[in-house]
Amino acid sequence: MPRPCRQCGTDIGRTVETCPQCGTFNRAQRTIWVWLVGGALVLTLFLALGDIGAVLRVAGDLLRQIHATLAPAP
Repeated sequence: MPRPCRQCGTDIGRTVETCPQCGTFNRAQRTIWVWLVGGALVLTLFLALGDIGAVLRVAGDLLRQIHATLAPAP
């Protein structure tokens, strides 16, 4: 869906930052899909990194318990 240039009013695309008619800078508009995909990506990273951290903590605790069990008593 085109939008008007803020200087000359020529219809330009939503992702175009420079008007082909007058050369004025127009900030590109981000569509809702960009925000949705970005949000989904951030949420996925938070979940994945959170789970990895939990797995590493559990594995570390398990290794410490094994080490304590196998270590000779003083």
